[in-house]
Amino acid sequence: MNVSSVTSGEEGLPTPIWRVIRISVKAARGVILGGAWLFAVLSVAWLGVVLAATDWRDPDDVCSLLSSTDGGAITRFAWGLAYRGYSGCVLAVTEAVTLLAAVWLSTRSADLPRRIGLGLLLGWSTMWLVGGFCVSPAGDVPAFISAFTVSAFLLTAGRTALCWIRRSARATAVAQL
Repeated sequence: MNVSSVTSGEEGLPTPIWRVIRISVKAARGVILGGAWLFAVLSVAWLGVVLAATDWRDPDDVCSLLSSTDGGAITRFAWGLAYRGYSGCVLAVTEAVTLLAAVWLSTRSADLPRRIGLGLLLGWSTMWLVGGFCVSPAGDVPAFISAFTVSAFLLTAGRTALCWIRRSARATAVAQL
């Protein structure tokens, strides 16, 4: 077996730990950013499904992903994430437009618009987190929904922390690793 295939660096020395840490930091950053983007895209898709599938003329037709059931009957909905009647239609459209604007703003290079977008996305994920906690003690909520709300909040908070600082300062900090 060739020693150079196992080791890296000069004179057959093992890979320095700082290279391993750099790769780990980049991988963690990629997971955080990818997860936060996935949550934002799934949220927009969910609001699109809500707008397309709900009969807005029927006040008894409720559309909600976060709801608790007790013996088959829905007992509790998450505030701001349940849509009923015309007011639910207005709420869903408002949330969809706000979410799309937040995603667009969070990609801007200027500090203020990016921070506004990140703050809106963090507020959206917080609403999902609080809704999941309010609904879960009331009845049967699938474990994956609870895990989804917690992970969506943590990933969005991580993306907010990573993208809050200036891009030039972040590039300098990453280059120093």
